[in-house]
Amino acid sequence: MPASTDAPSSSRDGQERLPAIFSGDRRRQIVKLAVIAAAQALAAIGITLVAADAVKQIVAGGSVTAPLLGLGAAAAFAAILRWLERLEAERLGQAYVLDVRQALLRRITRASALTVQSRSLGAMMLRFTGDMTALRNWAARGLSRLIIGSVAVMAGAGALIWVNPIVGAAFVVGATLVIATSASLSPQ
Repeated sequence: MPASTDAPSSSRDGQERLPAIFSGDRRRQIVKLAVIAAAQALAAIGITLVAADAVKQIVAGGSVTAPLLGLGAAAAFAAILRWLERLEAERLGQAYVLDVRQALLRRITRASALTVQSRSLGAMMLRFTGDMTALRNWAARGLSRLIIGSVAVMAGAGALIWVNPIVGAAFVVGATLVIATSASLSPQ
């Protein structure tokens, strides 16, 4: 996978920052995750509708073969989407860590030989392995789950509004209040 060509930004004090997560090729990967999340939401809605149809067929004494086949197909589709989500999330994490590693290497190569020699090999290796694993996990697991969850909440809100506009509107207002309160209470 080609690395992003985005150089890390510098802060006001001249220190380099981590590369932006929403830049370069990662933008496309984040959009892919959002599309996968929307498809997962549609698959969940499909599973719900097919399961409801199966229950109606059972109550009416009809055949449940078609609904069960539909349920199996929708579940298989959801499983494939989950696999694609994990694949894209891992790609996002790997791409981000690659850019961070390149930024660290640029910084080390610009440092004086005396500065580099004063650092222990173990400390530098830790930065290139353990810390990078933590960043990859954050991007691949934490950030991707946030994206997937956000799309799922929006799809759920849309479904609620479609089924019952009053309940849907109450959910949207409540969710907005929770998000605003959480954002105002979080450390900046």
